[in-house]
Amino acid sequence: MSGPSRASGDLPIAVGRLTRSHGVRGELRLTPFFEEAVDALVGKTVSLIRESDNRSLTLTMIGLRPGPKSLLAAFDRIDSPEAAADYVNSLIIARKGDLPPLPEGRYYYEEIIGLPAYDEAGRFVGRLADFFEAGEKDVWTFVDDAGVETMTPCLPETVLNVDLEAERILLRPMEVIE
Repeated sequence: MSGPSRASGDLPIAVGRLTRSHGVRGELRLTPFFEEAVDALVGKTVSLIRESDNRSLTLTMIGLRPGPKSLLAAFDRIDSPEAAADYVNSLIIARKGDLPPLPEGRYYYEEIIGLPAYDEAGRFVGRLADFFEAGEKDVWTFVDDAGVETMTPCLPETVLNVDLEAERILLRPMEVIE
């Protein structure tokens, strides 16, 4: 049985990384992947997944405040520096349904990674394998069935449509634009 669909409110989304403990009350420094997403999680149930061993703890985020160099997150059942230290280098995973929608043209990683992409003629370009920042725009990397990579800047002229319901991406290759 497969997991929830990309459009499902139950889709697990990584929203940030806990980087170190802070203070005597068990707060953790949080590097958000989407600041607007973590703001919405106070009072909600999340999972902390340790990157070292994939151990998971489900709890409630009870507080979030600005810290000296990052956000500071507080969770129920983590109330000491020792308890917090156990979850340094953990990802915060939340249900998509608990997160705000992102602005037009922005997507949560888990929504789009692995989606198949096609050009305007219907030819398969590959599956979205990765993306990275390059200046002001991201570059998306697609890999076809033969392992050939195609990199495409994420621009309105090249990424024509991301359809989460149909689970597909429509692209216009750069050579068509030029």
